[in-house]
Amino acid sequence: MSDNKTEKLFTKALTAARKGKGRNVVFGSKIPSARSPNIAEYERNSETTIRRGHHLIGAGPARFGYAAVTAAGDKTWMGRTLSDVEAKIASKEEKRKTVFGSRIPTQAEYEANERRSAHIAEERVNKAPLDERKENAKDLSVALRDPRLMQERIEWLIIGNYGKGPQLMAEEVLKSPRTNKYAGLTMLIGVHEWHVPRVMTAAIWKKLSPSEKKALDAAVDRAIASAQSE
Repeated sequence: MSDNKTEKLFTKALTAARKGKGRNVVFGSKIPSARSPNIAEYERNSETTIRRGHHLIGAGPARFGYAAVTAAGDKTWMGRTLSDVEAKIASKEEKRKTVFGSRIPTQAEYEANERRSAHIAEERVNKAPLDERKENAKDLSVALRDPRLMQERIEWLIIGNYGKGPQLMAEEVLKSPRTNKYAGLTMLIGVHEWHVPRVMTAAIWKKLSPSEKKALDAAVDRAIASAQSE
């Protein structure tokens, strides 16, 4: 076993031991016989067990590079003390703090991140293969003529079933006095439910009959009223 792999094993074992759950943590599913002709398999599958208050014991013999150290002692392992390994664990934890660090992001930061994610998802829809977009548009064309289905999905959009980002975008449509809520919500649900670009949704909407457009608008109104009553 390489030093790097062994170090990862040890680090994982030490972290588990310090949680103090009083249970065994087993690495590997079995220990092949020491007589096994496949020494690599024996080394790779060697089992390590931690017992609270006992020793961390490598099952393999010393010639395979394993060592026994206490979970709370000061013995060395491959030239490192336990404090060395603990310091390395702490360093790795620091590296994981890449977005907001250790603090909780503000509401504004959280919402901005969700909006970015929603815009990225929409870009994927816009850049999907043409054949895929056309196939999705056919499904949406049928859905726009089903008021009950549209009411349900637009309500889901408003209450956040498609994620916080799309929900925030729907709220912006509803709050803006300059935005047509019927067109805005219909195009949003076209993107996030049927994966159809807004421009294609608009083209489909224009082909609806006057009675179909009226029924769709009524479905949007019912969806808004139902979502806001929850």
